Amino acid sequence: MARSLFLTVPYRRKILFLICLIFFSSYFIICRHIRNEYYLALLKSRLAIGSQQNPTHRNSLFTLPYGTSTMLSSATPPITLKYQNTSNSRSVQSKSTASQDHKSRVKNGNDKDNHSKQRYDETKINPNPMLKTESITVSQRPTSPAATKPLNRKVMLAWTTWFGLKWPYNNGIFHCGSFTCEVTLDKNRLKSSDALLFHGAEASMKNKNMFPKRDAVSPRQLWVYHSYENPVVTHGVNIQSGIYPFHNNIFNIIMTYTQDSDIPTCYGGYGKSQNRNQFIKTHNYAKGKNKLIAWVSSGCYTGRLTFVQQLAQYLPIDIYGKCGNLSCPRNDSCWEKLSSQYKFYLSFENFVCRDYITEKYYKNSLGRRLVPIVVSGANLQDETVAPPNSYINVFDFKTVEDLADYIQLVGSNDTLYNSYFHWKASYKDQGRSCDMGSGMCTLCANLHNDTWVTQKSRTIPDFMHRWGLNKDNCIDYGDVFIKNVTTGQVNIMPHPYY
Repeated sequence: MARSLFLTVPYRRKILFLICLIFFSSYFIICRHIRNEYYLALLKSRLAIGSQQNPTHRNSLFTLPYGTSTMLSSATPPITLKYQNTSNSRSVQSKSTASQDHKSRVKNGNDKDNHSKQRYDETKINPNPMLKTESITVSQRPTSPAATKPLNRKVMLAWTTWFGLKWPYNNGIFHCGSFTCEVTLDKNRLKSSDALLFHGAEASMKNKNMFPKRDAVSPRQLWVYHSYENPVVTHGVNIQSGIYPFHNNIFNIIMTYTQDSDIPTCYGGYGKSQNRNQFIKTHNYAKGKNKLIAWVSSGCYTGRLTFVQQLAQYLPIDIYGKCGNLSCPRNDSCWEKLSSQYKFYLSFENFVCRDYITEKYYKNSLGRRLVPIVVSGANLQDETVAPPNSYINVFDFKTVEDLADYIQLVGSNDTLYNSYFHWKASYKDQGRSCDMGSGMCTLCANLHNDTWVTQKSRTIPDFMHRWGLNKDNCIDYGDVFIKNVTTGQVNIMPHPYY
């Protein structure tokens, strides 16, 4: 009876299922054991190779995904590195600044897997549109496993924000050739920092108590004043900061757009180039352009707007933005529309300040196939600032009427109009040579120069005058464009600085 029950169909199925379960379980256990033995042997071989290259890493192996590229920015989170050895595995947190026991270099692109050395992912960065330089690279992880000595790097402590944001390269190590520097936000590192960074266009700059005590730090610690804005804007037209008497005798370095800055930083620049495309001289840049002058502005400063209105009495000017009645979103499609319809663009700076020339000239005009009509305190005759015959300089004329007549002449003559683009055959954009990234590199390199640091250890006693609100730095439109009450003509004074 028992035998007949055992041989019934339900019982036979159960027995068969148990046999299959035992068989497949044994199979997977054996396969897993074989796989583990294989990876263990492979791991031992890699550890053996790694220990020959760097004895300090004999018991460890850092592995990262190969062929990846990570953009370092102000929001970069901590990076997790997988730490492995023959007995266990664990995760180790690594900040985006590299360990002082390693030397960092940048490596772009996708590298093939190389089991004979350790790899770390790094990338070039461009966290800000003003930062175009290709000379700076930033590391998230060190690339030299053989390096055992601490890095000889200089530390820059960002004491203020930068346009209300974090400074470029903040909390990161960056390299300029053979020089290595670090930007940190940690104010606990005040006394150990080689330089302090201050951005002039921050409201906190008017607060004396915001500054650390100058005599509490080393006299060789350099305090750097940086600003892209002119003194008038900085002093409260848009930004409630300004220059005050207590700013005298605290700063060592001026890093601004002026040519006499210790470290000049600019919005753009040009230089001569060989073998440029000669097709440029035969191209008709006037083709399809049926409108004369465009201006895009939301900064309706009284002096500048008044001068535009005076010029508009002689010529048609289409004004986009808050200062006019036309609208156009500030994107590529808008600028493409303007450059295809208009012949000229008003590159009028908000104030006439010494050496001050901005994206209104470089990006909005030259970069958009528009001939700029320029009001600027910069030296336009300097070919590194502006290519010859690439602009119409308002200061070359005695009256607004003379200026209008010439613009009308150029706009009605295709040959004359196209001559304002011949510079493209001989000059190229070299703005990277003096942009913010280049300025940071110059500062980094100089901090490694003991002689330079010694020379700059003296504070600037007349900083308020050198960078303050006075006519040596800036003048208003009303001082250079003066209306004759008798004739009604607007006279243009000579260039105030060059």
